[in-house]
Amino acid sequence: MVMRTWDKMLRESVRRTPEQEKNMTATFTVGEKEIMQEDMKQLTKNYYDALKRIKELVEKVEELKNEVESLKEDKVELRSIRGH
Repeated sequence: MVMRTWDKMLRESVRRTPEQEKNMTATFTVGEKEIMQEDMKQLTKNYYDALKRIKELVEKVEELKNEVESLKEDKVELRSIRGH
């Protein structure tokens, strides 16, 4: 008996007949297709808006971290001036 490779076994396990492939395809009316296209357009816009907002927030976090570090340095300078 010849041993089959895992790759070959995987390929055989997911092989489909042309009839199965045909049954897996969706058919849409023109209206449904337009609705899906508009939804995808809106989702894409929202995705890029979210990316921009995330970038803004990351920049704000960095800005605040720098401000905190600056305040810590000022506190150290103030302590040394006071003699603590």
